[in-house]
Amino acid sequence: MSTEPTNLDYILRKMHEQIKLTSRNLASTSIYGSYGIIVLSNIPDGLFAGDAGRAKFEDGFVTETKIADNGVTEPKIAPNAVSTAKIKDAAITTAKIGDLQVTGAKIADATIGNAKITDLDAGKITSGYLSVDRIQAGSIVSSKLYSGSIMANRISAEHLRTDIALITQQAQLADLVVTTTKLAETLGIKSAEIPVLDPDEYYLGCTAIKGQGTKWCPTSGYSVVGKTFQFNAYSYIKHELKKVAVKVENLWNDYVVSGTTYLRCMYSTDGSNWNQFGSELSWTSPVSNYTEYTFTGNVLTDLNAPFYVRLEAKIYNAGSVDGNAVITLYVKDFELRERAFRSQRSDI
Repeated sequence: MSTEPTNLDYILRKMHEQIKLTSRNLASTSIYGSYGIIVLSNIPDGLFAGDAGRAKFEDGFVTETKIADNGVTEPKIAPNAVSTAKIKDAAITTAKIGDLQVTGAKIADATIGNAKITDLDAGKITSGYLSVDRIQAGSIVSSKLYSGSIMANRISAEHLRTDIALITQQAQLADLVVTTTKLAETLGIKSAEIPVLDPDEYYLGCTAIKGQGTKWCPTSGYSVVGKTFQFNAYSYIKHELKKVAVKVENLWNDYVVSGTTYLRCMYSTDGSNWNQFGSELSWTSPVSNYTEYTFTGNVLTDLNAPFYVRLEAKIYNAGSVDGNAVITLYVKDFELRERAFRSQRSDI
């Protein structure tokens, strides 16, 4: 059998002779085994260290399959080396974001919803205005309103409530701020608070003479007794009358006769045409000690109309015997007990 090397052995030995490994890159140990094959266990640690070692690897030489799982540690990642495309969607959790690391520029406009806000200090609202829809009804109390801050031109008629007493004290109203046009129709000054009274005494007498028979006094009909109350017309005022009181004495003198005294209360809105207020009073016997009688009704004038009130009386004397039969009516303390000005608001 021939002892001459085969052609393959010859070639490998020649290649080995051409490769000269020095201590600079292989230290003192050969990486080759039999027939010039590189043996992994013969490669010393640190052989490819530094820039010179990295230069021995071509770009892209180490593929993904050659890197062990969890084999790339933080020091092996260069700064700014991981791009957005290399981060998996939804891969960054809250724990991976440091405190105070998200700045305003990193938050898109209109992305923070109400559910994400747990506490908002009023000092953070520095511009714009709160919509009326953002204020709860009934949440602004009077102590939060600055005195004089609400002007009349800021209050619309539909927002004024008339069913409850919002202003309960006179001090809450400034002087001269309530005009007559702002008074509700049912408001006014009642005579019970400011009496309208004629305290003077007036009388009407009638005498029947023997042989004269029956006699009306005055013969022309009713006679005005006492004064006539007159109230001026205003474009915003209605006059109202509900009750009139009067004190009466009705005396039969000289001798008893049959007779009747009549008394009525009249009103007018023009001073010429008169209407009866309440029921007529009458007496067929004496009345003493100034007994009080009342007339009741309900009269309300129109706007811009004057108002007049007065008393009228007449006496029927049926005396026909010897001597004179005298009937006298005395009236005093003629008073409009329930009279009121009712102001009509022009803005409702």
